[in-house]
Amino acid sequence: MLSENSFQRLDPDFLLKSMETIGFEPTGRCIPLNSVENRVYDIEVEGNVRYVVKYYRPHRWTKDQIQEEHNFLDELQAQEIPVLTPIKDESNQSIFEYDNILFAVWPLRTGRIIEEIADWLKLTPWNWDISPVLSGEDIKIQTLATNVKHDLP
Repeated sequence: MLSENSFQRLDPDFLLKSMETIGFEPTGRCIPLNSVENRVYDIEVEGNVRYVVKYYRPHRWTKDQIQEEHNFLDELQAQEIPVLTPIKDESNQSIFEYDNILFAVWPLRTGRIIEEIADWLKLTPWNWDISPVLSGEDIKIQTLATNVKHDLP
């Protein structure tokens, strides 16, 4: 059983076994991704299919809070808002547990580059102030909606 402190030491064996418990056959390839609160990995399974797997920090998020987030994503998708929703098992569950750690699995999709976001924002009915902010070597985008002409769906 993992203690709260051992969350910091999730190793590849743990990651691969957790995926096996929900029916995936991992290839052994797992790459950590940036995350502040939780631990997130790009994990490859048989057939060269890759998933993003999010392991939730124990005692930080309750299962109900995580489910609320997943339900919200489902609602957005139902409104045809382009979001990714976590993968669900045959019983429609999107939150899994392995050794007292909750986790969820998402399909891997590529992100968007800054220019794509800027082009998309020009097409929206809102006026956006797009200000790139340099932070070390990373570029972050801050957006501010002004003069909103329409309510969001």
